[in-house]
Amino acid sequence: KFKIVHGRVTDKFSGESVLHAWVEMGDVVFDWQSSSTKPEGIPRDVYYDLKQPEPHEEYTAEEAVIQCVRSGQEGPWTDKQ
Repeated sequence: KFKIVHGRVTDKFSGESVLHAWVEMGDVVFDWQSSSTKPEGIPRDVYYDLKQPEPHEEYTAEEAVIQCVRSGQEGPWTDKQ
């Protein structure tokens, strides 16, 4: 029961903004950038405060697998991403 989100994140402190992807499962966010220090994930409200994400696309697990197979890559899957 998770979704994969593609969008733009902006670091609250540096203002640096990049296209990015992350996984949301309920109230927890999993992000490869923090996986070594927070393997259990980050509370969604904390992540959204720190990264100020702007979601562009959301995918279910099934949709993500289909996109990976069709494109031959983990993402991005659209020009916007």
